[in-house]
Amino acid sequence: MRPESPVCPSLVAWGNAWLAGHVGLDEAADHVEAAGGPVVAGEVPLRAYLANLRASGLRELRLALPAPGDPLGLSGPPSFNAAAVDAGEAAIAVLDDRNLGLVPAPDRRGSSYVGVRLGVHESGPVRHDLPSLAEAERELSDAMRAATDALSSAEGPAQGRPELGRHGGELAPGYPG
Repeated sequence: MRPESPVCPSLVAWGNAWLAGHVGLDEAADHVEAAGGPVVAGEVPLRAYLANLRASGLRELRLALPAPGDPLGLSGPPSFNAAAVDAGEAAIAVLDDRNLGLVPAPDRRGSSYVGVRLGVHESGPVRHDLPSLAEAERELSDAMRAATDALSSAEGPAQGRPELGRHGGELAPGYPG
């Protein structure tokens, strides 16, 4: 089941900005929750969960946007990989002694509460076989050319979508423009 909002890209962008000291925990959590509503990890609210992770040695958050047949950024175990592929996204919390995979799912309670519940999974070591920066830039350029061609041939009004990891057009601090 794919979540209705891009929580993991926001969590990684704003979480890393918080870890680097560019923003406070409250500001980072506010931006993450603007992407999907209230966020809990298990039964713990996002702010408390992130603070607990930092006390446990959280060094960074990594993003995985896997697709069936292309588990880019995932390193197991199979149960975590399957959940992340089903969700289409995951965040990997890199701690001093282990990694945790955070997989979002819609959290609905009653008739009006809508939020996101992060399933917490053990995760394997961070993969270092990801594309190099040059490969990623080439793929991005190719994708941008294809998107520009598709948009220039489209008819009717443009249907915009907020960019992943942004809130109100603002990129999280600590990332190049």
